[in-house]
Amino acid sequence: GSKLDLIMSISVYEGSMIENKHLMESQGLEYYKKLLTMNTEMKGRYARACWKRVDVGDSLISDADMERFFDNSEQRTGVKYASLDVAGSGKNADKVVLWIWDGFHIVDVAVAEGKTPPELLDWTRRHLSRNGVKNENFIYDGVGVGWIFEGFFDKAVKFMSQASASEDSKVEFDRKKLNVYRNAKAEVVGKFLDRLKNNDGAGECGISIDDSVLNKLVFNKTIRQHLMEEKVAIRWRDDREGVKQVIDKKETFKVLGHSPDFILSLIYRFAVDRTFVKMDAPKARKLANFLSF
Repeated sequence: GSKLDLIMSISVYEGSMIENKHLMESQGLEYYKKLLTMNTEMKGRYARACWKRVDVGDSLISDADMERFFDNSEQRTGVKYASLDVAGSGKNADKVVLWIWDGFHIVDVAVAEGKTPPELLDWTRRHLSRNGVKNENFIYDGVGVGWIFEGFFDKAVKFMSQASASEDSKVEFDRKKLNVYRNAKAEVVGKFLDRLKNNDGAGECGISIDDSVLNKLVFNKTIRQHLMEEKVAIRWRDDREGVKQVIDKKETFKVLGHSPDFILSLIYRFAVDRTFVKMDAPKARKLANFLSF
């Protein structure tokens, strides 16, 4: 037989591509050329050495869903809202994306990157003031860098994605209340999908967007292009039977290649009716002094 029949076990060690002398014989060009012919998942597994396969399901948003959203009549209520995804820091920081809403109609979007905490606070204040958004109608991602807003926007909705889903989202079965969603992030995604696909159970789309926003050019792409590209990252994990859970950041990177800053910050709008614990006054003052310094 073959010498391979003598192998009793194989050990696999994590390493970067540059450590593999065989792949680097052509500076990795041949390897990357082969990668370009593969699907998104396989590119992620081979290029990023992410070998553990997770069944992340299919995108929950179709092209038709997005086109209905883009072409929908204005869903205004006269009340202004703002939703913000706060970027991380460092060389590969995500973008800061701020959506301005009139009810469920998007009237503007602003994007920034590379701002210091004091600069980001001033930038956010200007946009909220210019658009007449009250603090209680401002929703921001409170995880990670979101701490910089603590104590500065009284009554604002600090959205904590890993918080527990609300009691209202649970269903009763055999005299027990059961979770439909794994956490707050999954619940807010569910609320967004309901309004996008089946508002009030009527099968209609319940959100809309200005053409001027849709055609706005940001980082060499229109807002339409950003949203159409990032919708693929909105998925339920198929290995969580009975409880809905969105894919995590690592899995998102496998299907999209970057953070879905535009569509996630848009979805956070649907956290407006959730309540969160606010920072106490002493901590808020301490943070304010730190940032002003």
